Formats: sequence, C-alpha cells, structure tokens
Amino acid sequence: MKTTTKITIVLVFFILMVPLAFSCNSAEISEDGQNIRVIKIAQYPRYAGCDQLFDLIFNYTWKADDKLYKFTCTELTLKEVRGGGERPLNIENFDILAVGATFTGWTKDGLDPRIAKNVKEFLSHGGGYLSSCGGTIFSTQGYKNPKNLFEKRVNKCVLKIADVYINLNLDGEDQYIRKCGELTTANQGLIPIENRVVRNNANPIFALYPMNTVNMSYGGGPGLYCANAGDPNLGEITPLLVINEELMDTKPIHWYIKGLLPGWIPFKTVKTDMFGQYGAIATTYGNGKVVVFNAHPEIRLILNGTIKEYIGRSTGFGVRFPPFRVVFSWTGTPMNMSYNWWIHRRAAAWIAGVPDDDLPPCNELTVFMDKPQFRFAHKLYVNNHIDDSKAAKKRVAEAGMTIIQGNITVEAYAENSDIVEFYLDGVLGYTDFTSPFTWDLDKGLNGVHRLELRSYDEYGNCAYDGSGFLFYNT
Repeated sequence: MKTTTKITIVLVFFILMVPLAFSCNSAEISEDGQNIRVIKIAQYPRYAGCDQLFDLIFNYTWKADDKLYKFTCTELTLKEVRGGGERPLNIENFDILAVGATFTGWTKDGLDPRIAKNVKEFLSHGGGYLSSCGGTIFSTQGYKNPKNLFEKRVNKCVLKIADVYINLNLDGEDQYIRKCGELTTANQGLIPIENRVVRNNANPIFALYPMNTVNMSYGGGPGLYCANAGDPNLGEITPLLVINEELMDTKPIHWYIKGLLPGWIPFKTVKTDMFGQYGAIATTYGNGKVVVFNAHPEIRLILNGTIKEYIGRSTGFGVRFPPFRVVFSWTGTPMNMSYNWWIHRRAAAWIAGVPDDDLPPCNELTVFMDKPQFRFAHKLYVNNHIDDSKAAKKRVAEAGMTIIQGNITVEAYAENSDIVEFYLDGVLGYTDFTSPFTWDLDKGLNGVHRLELRSYDEYGNCAYDGSGFLFYNT
C-alpha cells in the first residue's frame, strides 16, 4: 500500500468537497483474438462532488478465464434519465443506473413522475440499479410513517424499486453529515461505520472477502428494513451487510446549548437507532437487479480516528447546510482511495449478470492523473507551470479544455501497482516502474491529443485514466 503524495491528497479532497442473465445490451466484442465484455454504466447527474469518483472506480478492466471485462461510465442529464435526449436511459444503451450521494438533487427531481416511470421500465426490461447513501434512499419505499414535512416530501420522491423502508431522522443519523465540519488536513473525513457481512446467502459480492466485518465511510445514510409493499415487481430482499454498531454509543456527537461559561455546553447525545438494520441489500425489480448501500464505498475510508467537536462551519462534504455553531471533525488514519472500490466493482458486475466466478477481485487498484489537471477545472500549463492569469483563464474558457504550451511532466498516482504506462494518442510512450510515476513530455505537439495512464495489479487487471488536451507550440 503506497503512501499518498501531497498533490494526491489535495486532489482527493477536491473530489470530495466540490459539489439474472447477461443483459442483452452489454457489448461482447473481440479484440486481438480476446473476447471483451463491456458493462455500460449510466450515472445519475452528479450533484455531489464525490459522485465524480465513479469515473475512477469504473475506469477498470479485469480478466477471467478467456474473457476481458470492462466498465464504461457515462453521466446522464435529467432528460436522459427520463428516457429522452441523445443517450436515453434504456437497455439498448446501458446495463446499470448508478446513483451516488445526490440527496439534494433527487428530492427535487423525484417530483417528476417521468423519472420513476422510466427507471422502473429500465429495470423491468433487465437493467440494473446501484447506489450509495442518498441514491439508496431514492430506491426505497421511503418512510413507513412519515412524521413531518421533510419525510412526507421524501415519500413523494422515492422510486419504490426496493422493498425496504428507511430509518433516517433529521435530528439523528442525518446529523452525521449536517454537523460535519470543514476538512483542513489529509487525515480528516467522514466517520467509518462497521457492518457485519451476511454469509448465509448465495449472493457472491462478499463471498471472497476474508473478514466478517467491513467499514465504509458514513455520511448520514439510512438504516434499511423490510417493507412488504404490494408491488408484484418487487423481489425478495437479500441482506448483504447488517449495521454492527450504534453510532450514538461508539462515535457520539452532541447537541449544545449556549451557556455563560465556558461557552457552548453539550446537553445530550445525538440519538441514532440503526444497529441491527440492513446496511446493504440485493434485490430485484421486474427482471432487473438492484444493490444498494447505506454508506459510501466510493469515499476514502479513515479508520482509528477520534471525534472533536468545535465551533465552526458545517460543510457536509460539499453540501452546505444552515450554519451550526458546533460542528465535528473525524481525524484518523486514511486508507488508500481504492480501499473499498472493489465493493462497487463486484456489485456492478453481479448486477450486469457476470458469472459469480468471473467477478472482479476484492483488492485495491487505481491510477489517476495528478498533472496535467483535467477532471475538475481546466488549466493552462506553460512549460510545466500553471498560468493563472486572467488572459490564461480566458484562453482555457474559450478552448473548453486544459491547454499545454511547451513541455509538460505528466504525473500519475497509482495504488496497488508498481507499473504505470503513459500513452499518447493510444501509443505507448513511456513505462515507469518507480513511484512517483512521471513522464517528461516534450514533443512540440499542436492540436488536440489524448494522454492516458494505465496501471496493473499482479493479476493483470488494469486501471486507467486519461483525457484529451489542447497542445500549443507554434
């Protein structure tokens, strides 16, 4: 497990803080004599910054027997989720709909009945659904007995494709995101929540995982329990994970009142009651498979931490809530970014109908491009340095992509790999076997060219990253 570099830490926090059978649409092609199965993932609009991590998670290929499997991930517009636009959500175009944090988005979008209608049609015809946290709430029957306007609003917006109710209180579990303070160091983040792995079922997602418990980053997600709704399209619930701790006991945060001295005084613990409820389930809707997690396999995990409560600003990992005078931080030991990404990869492969023995391994693997930047904000690089002048920003805005003028040192960050290959327009240009992985590129290029990285684990599975860049040297 490699040590995260300083530039990587900055990138990671930027990511987090910016707001049955084979499916008939899966492409099966042959390339250089090797069978390739492409699993096409449609991602719900990315309202939360951490939703962008799905690109890196699914920039991944793996080998099983004589077949190579590959994911693709495409962010949809709302029009496309409704079934229109250039790439409508249907089984001809996609295998799976993935929905991340996105809580503030679907509580508006869900009022449009065309969204639920098209998602249900997609599933009924064999499509799949994968989610975490807010996207999981979106999939459920909502609240069994809604008690306030917020809960009634949620119940108007949910898709009702999973036969479970949610246990999520605004003044309880939800405070673990609403009271989350600003992140200022590399070892701060969401709290982990421990789940017990359910072994007494045939679902293979956790079958090769050697531990009996798994921790995932938690941001105010719901406990799940059976609803027994009447929709005949709803399938049986298969528990994957059961919540194994009560946060109010193991990682307590508090309500405060204003006192004279010494200031703010804690007067009670924020109440939670999720212990023993489902943290993840697999189910079906019509002919489609559904897998949902109450927490975040995609967000970097921080273990062995402590909670500190203090007067500050509440940012909620990029989601700004009305200000709290007292917030909290969780500070501990950061794991690698891809520590839990195998969970989403195996779940997506299972949903898409990949045979159990061919599911991807339970290990870490990722690579991404630290430099030149392209994923979040386009930049102008002049001889390896960023030009942040007004004129430079204007050029970048006009180009609509990162511009590279002169030479550039391409910098890569990789996990669980001792090799990074650097490609220019699909041609291997350089291979580095030593971290930090870099390539000094000085070819006098002009026009748009694609830079790509590829890294491999010991089994030959591959993670990749890349983009097109505008080169200017005339």
